[in-house]
Amino acid sequence: MSVESAVHNRQTPQTGISQPVRRSAWARTGSLLVCAVVSVLPAESVLGAEIQTHRSRHLVLHTDVSHQTARMLMAAFESAWGTWVDAFGPPPGDQFRITGCVMADPSQFASAGLLPPSIETFLKGEHPGKHRADRFWMKDQRGDYYRRHLMIHEATHCFMTTRGGPPLPVWYLEGTAELFATHVTDPKTGRFRFGVMPSISDHLPEWGRLGMMRRDIKRGRLPRFESLGRLWRTEHAKIETYAWSWAYCRFLASHPTYKSPFAELGRHLADGQFQASLDKAFGRQGDPRHQALQFEWQLVARDLVPGWDFERAAIQFVRTKPLGARGAEVQVRAGRGWQSTGIRVARGETVSVRATGQFTLAQEPKPWVSTADGISFRYHSGLPLGRLVGVVQPARIEKDVPPRVISLGARGELTPAVDGTLFLRLNDFQSELRDNTGGVNVQLIPDG
Repeated sequence: MSVESAVHNRQTPQTGISQPVRRSAWARTGSLLVCAVVSVLPAESVLGAEIQTHRSRHLVLHTDVSHQTARMLMAAFESAWGTWVDAFGPPPGDQFRITGCVMADPSQFASAGLLPPSIETFLKGEHPGKHRADRFWMKDQRGDYYRRHLMIHEATHCFMTTRGGPPLPVWYLEGTAELFATHVTDPKTGRFRFGVMPSISDHLPEWGRLGMMRRDIKRGRLPRFESLGRLWRTEHAKIETYAWSWAYCRFLASHPTYKSPFAELGRHLADGQFQASLDKAFGRQGDPRHQALQFEWQLVARDLVPGWDFERAAIQFVRTKPLGARGAEVQVRAGRGWQSTGIRVARGETVSVRATGQFTLAQEPKPWVSTADGISFRYHSGLPLGRLVGVVQPARIEKDVPPRVISLGARGELTPAVDGTLFLRLNDFQSELRDNTGGVNVQLIPDG
């Protein structure tokens, strides 16, 4: 089951209720079935605040933001509810409801008894939001997108963790919360889609996860899966840690091989079978299947862009053999991402590469025809579009650094730094593979 889903409001909207917050508001969540917030009563002056309570079928929201903003948040929450149920199953109890505070002025909530001192202290630091069981608190954000994003992130935690069970890995909890919170809004209908891979970053103002990853990669850092847990112990306050966890969950949730077993993890939140399911789906640390996953993950993360074509970019691993004295010949398609040659190369032993043929990288406004040397009027990763490039998969991924990609062109040489399997591709944005056609024939010739 794909994490991404289009969810419409499943209940007929009814008249909403808003009311002034009193000090006992946390205890009065009730079971009122209301799906839209329409009218708001004036706040009582006894608290000296403008905090209002809004109720829908699944959310009690205390907030001092505008009525229009509160209604938008309630609509987004109710849409996300269906996505959570599809992914994790129904919550415990028919009357389960989440309670949250969206706070422009947290001091008012503290005075009203709605903000526990420990949460108030936590939110004075770097973090903008916090959840505890079926309740969440968040500081108001500047824009509508990130305001919704943060609310859905915290509410996803509430939905996942209130059913009990042993603690789950932090990378999974935070990465999944980021996964569901990343969303788009249909400009015509106003409907929301949660758990999406953005096609244009501009649609997600102030989100910036891909930019954070690119900055880390330029500094020479690309965390392996094994490193994600350590990041949450040592760099939990950094937003980059959320970005890496989101990206890894996004990779698993979208990859044609991994998306079904990743979705299955969501069915083991409370039964104690999460780790066993994780190991079964993706292998244990160090085994070949797990190492293949880590190799592909690092290649994806190195170049991840909006609109990434997970289907065409997915690697098809094949049985390998050493490069013999007579060499080998392989084909590389323009419409795919990294492709295994099935050839094992040896550390320090130079291989000559000869590529022939033409292929097309785009159809509009006219066909862009290229050879393995590439088209120099457009670049990707510092190299001409269409240029033949290579990378070697080592037997074991041991460093948190980006894979070394080698520029080859129509006539190049490769001297591996490690023993491993050679992969090739024709350089292009992996969000733009759909209209590529053709490919090249590549001869691999051992030196001497």
